[in-house]
Amino acid sequence: MKRMFFLRSLPVLLFSCLFLGACGYGFSGSGTFAGNVQRIFIYQVTDQVGEAGLATRMTDDLVYVITRSPQGMAVGDPLEAEAFLEGEVRAISQTALSRTAADTDIERRLHMRAFFVLKDVRGRVLWQRELGEDEVYAVGMDKAATENRRREALEILSLRMAEQLVNRLGDNF
Repeated sequence: MKRMFFLRSLPVLLFSCLFLGACGYGFSGSGTFAGNVQRIFIYQVTDQVGEAGLATRMTDDLVYVITRSPQGMAVGDPLEAEAFLEGEVRAISQTALSRTAADTDIERRLHMRAFFVLKDVRGRVLWQRELGEDEVYAVGMDKAATENRRREALEILSLRMAEQLVNRLGDNF
């Protein structure tokens, strides 16, 4: 009975796959990078918010994620690059997510916004976008432990932002 159902549904499945493929549908980040570039030189991310170590962390995360992607790779020499990626952390905001009855924060949400632009070797903009990410962290009575959790949340945001950037660079829409 299961085999018969499978055989009847197989033509519908094949037709659906062919139809979606013919429409140009693809998974996010599954195409080539904007401008069909593969070798990207990544400039040091600039930090407009003054968060210690964030610019270096984000630059390292971008190099790591782009190098791991099948679409391209990060190069260390600008002369080998087909394109250049510039990034700027524009804002980090923090809001209380939950509180105790005594109005003490239990959890906070960090929101980071950053702007990225990919340019070819002639300086033409191939792709640009502002991206945003959120991360929640726990707040406690120990200020050092809370600050450590906030730093960890920023590290998670940095890596997630780099992954989002690579996925968006591969979008064709």
